[in-house]
Amino acid sequence: MNNRNLALKDADMEQVTTDDAWPEPDLSLLSIDKGTPKLPIERFGSWAEWLTVRAKESTAPIDYVAFGFLTIAGSLLGNRRWAQPRPKWKEPPIIWTILVGDPSFKKSPALDCVTEIVDTLEDELRSAWKDEYDTYKIDEVVASANKDAWLARIKEASKKGETAPGIPENAKEPEKPVEPIFHTADATAAGIVNLLKDRPVGLLLSPDELSGLVENLAAYNANDSAFYIQAYGGRNHRQTRASRDSFSYPCQPIRMRGWQG
Repeated sequence: MNNRNLALKDADMEQVTTDDAWPEPDLSLLSIDKGTPKLPIERFGSWAEWLTVRAKESTAPIDYVAFGFLTIAGSLLGNRRWAQPRPKWKEPPIIWTILVGDPSFKKSPALDCVTEIVDTLEDELRSAWKDEYDTYKIDEVVASANKDAWLARIKEASKKGETAPGIPENAKEPEKPVEPIFHTADATAAGIVNLLKDRPVGLLLSPDELSGLVENLAAYNANDSAFYIQAYGGRNHRQTRASRDSFSYPCQPIRMRGWQG
C-alpha cells in the first residue's frame, strides 16, 4: 500500500466518531461458567404472554419457543418488508435458528407449538384453494377442447391456403392456483427452488435433524451449499438446465429453523 493510500485510510479513520464505533464485546459470554443469558421476553410486547403460555404448555424453555417464533415471523413477512439501515444496504427478515440441547430437552415440542401458526394459516387458505383448484381443472378441460377445435381450424385454413386463425381466449390454458405452502420439513434444494418459483414471498424450512440436512448438501448436487448461501442473503437466483427452460426470480428468502442435539 503506497503513502497516498495510507493517508486516505487515515483520513477515513478520523471520520469515525465515538458514537459510530462498535461497543466493546462482552467476552464473559464465552465463559462456560457464565450460564445462559436471560431472555428479555418483555421485548416481544403483546406476544410475551402468548409465548410464556406456550412454553409452559410444552414444558420447554421459553428461549426455544421465542426464537422459533421469531423465525416463523420472519418467514411470514418474507419479501413484503425489508430493513434498510443505510442507503444501498437492505436485508430481508431472514432468521436461521438452531436449537441446541441434550436429547429430551423439549426442542421439538418448543418448535411444534409455534409451527401451529403456519399450519393454521395453511389450513384456512387451503379450503378456498381447493375450490379454486376444482374450478381450474374444469377450465383446463374446456380450454383443451377449445384448443383442439382451434387446431382443427388451422389445418382446414392451411388446406384452403387461408390465413390461420389466432388462438382464442377460451383455448388458452387457465392459470393454475398456487397451493398455500408456507413451510416444508424435508426437501432437496431443487425441490425448494420449484416451490419458490410460485411463492416469491418466501418459505420456511424446518428440518428436525439439521445434521441430516448438512450431510445431504452435496448428496444430490454439488451446488446445493452455494444455493443455501444465496438463500441466506435473499440473493437473486437463476437456474439453467439443459432438460428444461431456464428461469429466474429476484429473491429466494428461505428461513430455516431446526434442532440439533
